[in-house]
Amino acid sequence: RPVDLIKAMYDKSPIDDDPMLMPFYTGTIQPTPQHVTYHDHYLPLANAALILRGDIRPDDTRVEILTDRITRYGGKVNVAAAPRPEHDTVIILQGDARPPDREQAYIIHTTKRNGRDIITLRGRDTLGSLWAVSSLCQLVHQRDGKTVVRATDVSDYPTIPNRGYLGSQWWQAAQFNPWPWPGATCETMDAGMHHTIMFKINKPVYRGLLRPNRDLKTNWRKPRPEAVRQVLKTVGDKLTPMGIEWYAGLRYLTYKPEADQLRAGSDEDFQAIYEQGRMVAAAGGHFSIKFDDIRFPMHPDDVRDFGTAREADIHLLLRVHTALKKDFPDVKMLFCPPFYWGPTSHHTYPESRDDYLFALGERLPADVGIFWTGHSVKSAVLTPEHTDWITERIKRKPYLWQNGMGTPHMYGYQYVTDPLTAWPKWWDRRALEAIDTVMLNAGGPTYAVAVATLSDFLWNPDAYDADRSVRQAVAKLAGPESWDLLEKLNQHMSHFDPYGLRTSPGAARNLAELEKHEAAVVATLRELIETRRPNALMQWTGAVGHAYNMMRYYRRIKKNPDLAAYADDAEASRRVAAGEIKLNDDIDQFLSAHDFVGGANATYYANQCERRLATWIYGSKSAAATLRARFEIDPFPPAGDYQLIVSAQDDETEKACAIAVKVNDTVIFEGPNPFVRRGWSRHTFRIPAAALQRYNTLTFHNTEPTSRRGGPPFFMLNYAVVRKGLKKLKARK
Repeated sequence: RPVDLIKAMYDKSPIDDDPMLMPFYTGTIQPTPQHVTYHDHYLPLANAALILRGDIRPDDTRVEILTDRITRYGGKVNVAAAPRPEHDTVIILQGDARPPDREQAYIIHTTKRNGRDIITLRGRDTLGSLWAVSSLCQLVHQRDGKTVVRATDVSDYPTIPNRGYLGSQWWQAAQFNPWPWPGATCETMDAGMHHTIMFKINKPVYRGLLRPNRDLKTNWRKPRPEAVRQVLKTVGDKLTPMGIEWYAGLRYLTYKPEADQLRAGSDEDFQAIYEQGRMVAAAGGHFSIKFDDIRFPMHPDDVRDFGTAREADIHLLLRVHTALKKDFPDVKMLFCPPFYWGPTSHHTYPESRDDYLFALGERLPADVGIFWTGHSVKSAVLTPEHTDWITERIKRKPYLWQNGMGTPHMYGYQYVTDPLTAWPKWWDRRALEAIDTVMLNAGGPTYAVAVATLSDFLWNPDAYDADRSVRQAVAKLAGPESWDLLEKLNQHMSHFDPYGLRTSPGAARNLAELEKHEAAVVATLRELIETRRPNALMQWTGAVGHAYNMMRYYRRIKKNPDLAAYADDAEASRRVAAGEIKLNDDIDQFLSAHDFVGGANATYYANQCERRLATWIYGSKSAAATLRARFEIDPFPPAGDYQLIVSAQDDETEKACAIAVKVNDTVIFEGPNPFVRRGWSRHTFRIPAAALQRYNTLTFHNTEPTSRRGGPPFFMLNYAVVRKGLKKLKARK
């Protein structure tokens, strides 16, 4: 079973398989420093002295981090007022050095005095001194059985000051999110904070700290248990003194049933939200409130009392903000409005997006940050025109909620070893500078590597190399020896992308192909179990979780290859086709949207058109760019050419989405698609007899060169009919 194979990774636990040894040594620092010189000699840490200057005390988090790193690698370090004869290397925190005059800047300098190695670290500010420590930690390792640190000189600072993520449950405490197989455990909140510090993230948002279980997600008015308070305190004690601005909060349910809906004017609802915000603020954090996707429909009381969500939400936000600031003057808030994207994508909410956003800008205090996902829900390219649009409305720099990474896999997944080339291609530097914080929507550990590469890019965009960055991140998170096997696993998992982990007749017909690739995934996982650090792989990469899902998917398809539940949908589409093109079973092979794999999940679509089952494809650089279905020619060889009759529609833009239609290796159409917008139309294509084989693959490919998933350019297919015996070609519309 998949669960048994994954659990075996926990049962094998070598001595050096402590996930908290991460970042594993690579010889360099990530994010890439602005100025660095790596020397080819190594300073001993068998008995080091740690001398504290300035305001640093022995119980300081920076001391704890550095001490823990050295001792985990077998060395020894003691806080001392001055070096003693037995000390081999002296580390001075906030020593006499001059870092660059930039926010979060730091310096590391190595030298020798009186025959003893000296390492001086100094930050321009609190965060700078933390980054100096995290950088030095990346250079600590064992060499020839001895604990050492590579001699290095660094003068560094971030180009983009604020780097963040929206972290899901994994970044939080183990008791809140146990692994779904018996006997498995995951690290505590310390793991997520460790990753945050080592990769220089200074604005994380922890999305689930206030809802440790499903009951408290749906019953958001309930008091939070004491365990929540303790976890918040753990986070605050470690991150807040270091200058890391962390957030925690909830999405407050506003959809039906009516009893669960938020009432902005209710004292009861205000008190529930305020008490949760107070818990976060008391721990040294900042409070996040999110209304994305859940604001409408409004509770009848809000309609009666305020008329619009704009007025209701501003009333509630101001009330919570005022109450929190009274007791916690330094607390900030972060809000995700229901209108969290624009301007290029439309919305269907029952009020004006502009009126709502302008009101936020004019009436909310400056220390209430506002989320924005870019010009669309899943934005790719961002320009100064886009950031000007949102800034004009909200009167402050937005927090960018980044929902995509430009990877070539289903749902935008990143299979650990994929280089993230999107960062430098998508974001104009002026647009980046107009954003308060870039925050990747990052469930973990699936996106621990992706977050590290994003921080690498934002820290030093001019030095960013996507291939080098992802290799470096993988090596630091899972060990340098893990790359080849993880890349191999990536290649095998990629074969599942066309199916989107969806049960469908098309997937069932390809069961033999799925079986072959699932076996390759399992074999590679077995190899990973025998590597040096299987537990680190589990803790710090999402590859194993992806593989687990694909193994389960294959077994789900195998258990029910006929998928009778989809027959009703297909039959409904068939009846539509019969009325439109007079189906004849003797000459026609009917293909419903369920028979195609590779595009969006087949579902009913009715946006400004008749409701029909459909699947669709996005641009050529996305993971959902190609639809494939199979059909048979009988008798074979064919007596003549065939027809392909397609019911489809174009996207909503004036420019027709470009597609290519192929039968096996023969292109039968290429160019702007001939279908109408906002409605279903039909077109007939000619299939030359020479293109046909006994068993054939029909392909629709979106040739527009974009990676965007969600919104134009897309092409939508309702059904296709392969008809034999073409005598005269006529376009049918």
